[in-house]
Amino acid sequence: MSPPEHDLVRSHRLPWRVEGVTVVRRRFVAGVLILAALAIGGAVTAARPDTDTRLASFYRHGRVNQTVAGRTFQVRALGVRGAAKIKADRADHDTSGVWVIVKFTVTARLEPASLKFAALVDGKGRSYRATGRFNQFIVEGGYDLQPGVPVTAEVAFEVPKAAANRLAMRLSDQFDRRLDAIVEIRLPVSAAQVERWAADPTVAQLSPTEVTA
Repeated sequence: MSPPEHDLVRSHRLPWRVEGVTVVRRRFVAGVLILAALAIGGAVTAARPDTDTRLASFYRHGRVNQTVAGRTFQVRALGVRGAAKIKADRADHDTSGVWVIVKFTVTARLEPASLKFAALVDGKGRSYRATGRFNQFIVEGGYDLQPGVPVTAEVAFEVPKAAANRLAMRLSDQFDRRLDAIVEIRLPVSAAQVERWAADPTVAQLSPTEVTA
């Protein structure tokens, strides 16, 4: 005798408890996969460099009396001196720190160029731009350098005395220095020199900017 029709239909289904376990298991596996995907995505994002890193400048390092090439110019630092007071633009300019004066020769390489950025950086990474208390056109983008024509100049920076014995000069031909080359030249300055500069009553004057052979 054949079983009732409703028994035949029920016999093709899993018991309700087994079905429930299977559904929960599937949902659990799906959840694990989603969490794994999110974790992988987060790891990829974390490994990707941030904007500052991707757009960072790159440096061309050198020393005094060594020619260092930037992207559009090359520069040779000739020396460094200091003072407690500078005379410029027909006025005396004192400082609570010390004036650091760097002399260098700069030459445009293949096309006209100009220096738009000049700064000293101390041992802690703090930056001191070329002073704006008087005109310094050679590093303000106002002096056009011609290819193959060397120009010698002095530039003054106002620096705290405690930071002035571990310095490097940075020069660039761009106001926006992201992804651009920056020349960096280490300056041989001792703490004893800084103290002598700060105590010297002589008023310093910058050498004129001039074309040199």
